[in-house]
Amino acid sequence: MLLLGMTLLVSSLHGCTTSGLVPPELQHRISRDVPFTAVKADAEKFKGRLVVVGGQVLSAQRLPEETQIEVLQLPLDRRDRPILNLVESKGRFLAFKSEFLDPALVPPGSNISVIAEVVGNRTVGVHDGTYTYPTLKIKTLKIWPKERRYAGSFPFWDRWSYPFDDPWTHPYWGAY
Repeated sequence: MLLLGMTLLVSSLHGCTTSGLVPPELQHRISRDVPFTAVKADAEKFKGRLVVVGGQVLSAQRLPEETQIEVLQLPLDRRDRPILNLVESKGRFLAFKSEFLDPALVPPGSNISVIAEVVGNRTVGVHDGTYTYPTLKIKTLKIWPKERRYAGSFPFWDRWSYPFDDPWTHPYWGAY
């Protein structure tokens, strides 16, 4: 009985630490031991490997064959969600989606996580110099919803608060 209880406990704890982003069939193919700094330093060395990275979208544009997303890399939590501490960023990367992706779905400021294959580097002119981006081919893309921030110290207040951010812009009553 004790053995059964321990087995259930260990399996439930394992479930708490796994990512909701990575499907079980890809779990064994992901290179979790490869940090973003290593990919940034020498992307050719990790070419073809699958990694999980994320961050904040800086820009997205539709190119003739793909959609390019420029991302400010951020560390990920255990659910593979970006931790919104911009000073912890280790640089930028370019992620490409070969299927059609409307850039309006990933506007600047969106937080994303991707399972992607490392494909190399791309050097781009930025301001008065150049920047070498690690480039990644997206296999799975997760666009995280914006987290609600509370001005006061009572986060439970939102359940009873006015459903619109500004009562003067109510769709029916307007500025009464």
